[in-house]
Amino acid sequence: MPPKPHRRKPATSQPETAAPALAPPEKPPCCRTQVILVAAAVVALAVATLVHDVDPIAPLPSAAAQLAFARRAGVEPLTVVRSTPKGLGVFYAGDADLPAGAAVGVFRALLVAPAELAAWRADGTVDWDFWRRYAVTVEEDGGGGSYVALPVGELTGLDAPTWWRQGPLDAAAVAAARGALRRRALVDWRRLAGGPDGPALPTGHLLNEPSPGEDEAVGHLAGSGCAAFGGGAVCGAALVAVTRRAARPGDELTWCYGARYARDYAAAPACLDDAAREPPA
Repeated sequence: MPPKPHRRKPATSQPETAAPALAPPEKPPCCRTQVILVAAAVVALAVATLVHDVDPIAPLPSAAAQLAFARRAGVEPLTVVRSTPKGLGVFYAGDADLPAGAAVGVFRALLVAPAELAAWRADGTVDWDFWRRYAVTVEEDGGGGSYVALPVGELTGLDAPTWWRQGPLDAAAVAAARGALRRRALVDWRRLAGGPDGPALPTGHLLNEPSPGEDEAVGHLAGSGCAAFGGGAVCGAALVAVTRRAARPGDELTWCYGARYARDYAAAPACLDDAAREPPA
């Protein structure tokens, strides 16, 4: 059987250094990283392209501006990022109900093997008090090992090339990623990434947890880890957020972080029961 997906991610993002600052994350640090489901064989995801004509992150672009860009870029299904009492959140913005099994965004990540991560924590590359809020542990199918997925961004701004790519990273890319880690730069959700069905937005790290009385919309993240590219201590990965139920226009796309997430707020009871979150076979 594939491993059981436990989930985590905080509700708000920080910009790249070239952009105005957002408010700091509103969620408490996670007590531990969590495990998610990673499929061993998934369609290859395209290397991220650049966005040149989106408003700065702060103030948050209007929903109309976000939708206009998404339509020009060919992003489907349509989603928008909005401010909520929980922090930034992702909302479905299509005209018709979205079925279960739809890809609604990407968790663009640097995957780091545990031993490498320990070394980076020891030498100051990774401020774990910050990054553990966003970290997701990836257990690969077929005994491929575990990696920690970190949504690491860029220090160079949207108009410059990105270090990130799907698969193995060369020394220059790893150095750039480590620099962004040191500066606590999160991936900018305005950058386009390749999804299984075309362009997608890297909004996976913005998904909030459902509140009591709500049902999560996103059931798991799926994608290929480093083992698909021959292993190694680090690689780039794009994990796709997949809906577990139908979503109506205007619905917030929420995701349970798992029972081990350190909360200071009330979440849906199902988010506290990992066994209940086992995805369908």
